[in-house]
Amino acid sequence: MSEYRITLPGTKAKAYNRISLIILVVNMLAFGLVFFKPGILAGYIAAVVMMFILSLTLFSYIGKNIKLQNKFTIVSIGLSAIAWIILGDYLLAVLMAAMAVVSYYTLQDPILIFSDDGIAYPSFPKRFYTWPQVKAAMIKEDVLTLDLQSNQLLQFTLPAETIAAMNVHEFNSFCRNKQQKS
Repeated sequence: MSEYRITLPGTKAKAYNRISLIILVVNMLAFGLVFFKPGILAGYIAAVVMMFILSLTLFSYIGKNIKLQNKFTIVSIGLSAIAWIILGDYLLAVLMAAMAVVSYYTLQDPILIFSDDGIAYPSFPKRFYTWPQVKAAMIKEDVLTLDLQSNQLLQFTLPAETIAAMNVHEFNSFCRNKQQKS
């Protein structure tokens, strides 16, 4: 096999869910304050529509075993940015747009890709390590270890289902061969 894809465990999912919840609730409260503030009709309409969308987002996930960090939440945060532009608060609009972009990238599955060319590491921005940059790469006792020439050591405990789905001996041989050739 010339390529291995290993999905890393999502260790920060709870934190991302809490942050998404805080962003939605704070936006909901802010749009509630805008509704009671005297202003133009477009501001009232934007506040009411956004309170409806945000409450729909919150109520559809409360009490269910579904993570709040999902595409619908990202769309709600993006729509909040548009509503803040309509209301004339450009700083909040930029902040919400940035939160939507960051949320989109945190939603992606962290997948390490081992190929003939090197290792693609799922960071932001994505990193690529060529085989000459790698001292050692192996899986031993359910722990994936990447030892880099720059004295970085990356270790990940892999779930049992990931280990069961792959041939660990074949993977370690692949990595060893690539390191010896470089």
